[in-house]
Amino acid sequence: MNQPMRFAELLLDDDTLHTPAGTMPLSEVTRAEFLREVVSDGSAASTTQTSAPAVAGGAIVGGALLGPAGAVAGGLLGSTVKEDVPGTPKWRTQSVKIVFETANLLYSMDIPREQEMEANHFAKAVRSAAKHHHR
Repeated sequence: MNQPMRFAELLLDDDTLHTPAGTMPLSEVTRAEFLREVVSDGSAASTTQTSAPAVAGGAIVGGALLGPAGAVAGGLLGSTVKEDVPGTPKWRTQSVKIVFETANLLYSMDIPREQEMEANHFAKAVRSAAKHHHR
């Protein structure tokens, strides 16, 4: 990594993750996660149904890419779809956060919903850099 990477109050450089709570040497990072807590409104269980258009669409794409075996696999992948049926639970994101940890420091930060993608990307970059330093 040549250029330091920033997200909110965090800075990732070649060897260290800098947080408001302190610095974390990448060689010591044991956890770098993007977490999303999803909750249900508590109504009845959702149903799944087979969708003929989804099966056909999956089979066409799979067949075009991988021949007959791809058509079968693509058809199976497209075969189950969730259907919104009255009484099925509605899921919503309750909270989003990123968590970084070393043996000496745990840092957690709540993320605004509009910054989820950037937070996830940053957590992946930290995880990748830490893995590189653990070799």
